[in-house]
Amino acid sequence: KLYGHNTDAEGFYRSFREESGTSFKGKSVVVLGAGGAARAIAVKMTMEGAAKVYIANRTAERAKNIADIINRNISDTAEQCELIGNSFTDIFHSSEIIVNTIPLGMYPDVDCMPVDEEIGFSTGQVVFDAVYNPPKTKFLRTAEQSGCKTVNGFGMLLYQGISAYEIW
Repeated sequence: KLYGHNTDAEGFYRSFREESGTSFKGKSVVVLGAGGAARAIAVKMTMEGAAKVYIANRTAERAKNIADIINRNISDTAEQCELIGNSFTDIFHSSEIIVNTIPLGMYPDVDCMPVDEEIGFSTGQVVFDAVYNPPKTKFLRTAEQSGCKTVNGFGMLLYQGISAYEIW
């Protein structure tokens, strides 16, 4: 028999739960990006009870593919959205959890952010950035200055390693 494992989802979940002290149950979430990590994270949050998961990406088709996977296989809670515009800004501000899986802001591009800085954050949001180098990206610094709880990607990396070790 062949078995496949994805440690992104478990690494993210364990890190987020431990470091944020909150769950996804009943919450509205924005996932920035639509790569493999974004897919694993969006699926895991849906399985853990997120009320709504918005997938925001420059390439709408990639975001729609992830939303379709979730809606067909888990629950009808995912939606693709644009990464710019008034609709995105409204969704971004009203969501309780923001998860970035886009590598913008990672060393050496430390002055970049995955969203326009003018969008701003809402006080009380939990903001997770999968980037771990630098430990505090411009995205996380900006969120923290707005009164958000922030979590970087180092714990996800650590728990991915632990999960891989447990699997083997």
